[in-house]
Amino acid sequence: MAGIALRLLVEKVGGEKHRNHMEVFAGGIIAGDAIFSFFSAAITAHFGKK
Repeated sequence: MAGIALRLLVEKVGGEKHRNHMEVFAGGIIAGDAIFSFFSAAITAHFGKK
């Protein structure tokens, strides 16, 4: 819910320019999470759980 409220606030205050920056940032967060998850699983599979 906080993310939706923050998005509405950014769109209302910043307009289209800030909306584009917000979408690029969100895409980077999603991509970073996917990369982290991939390497975390790969390292766990290679070295095993402790």
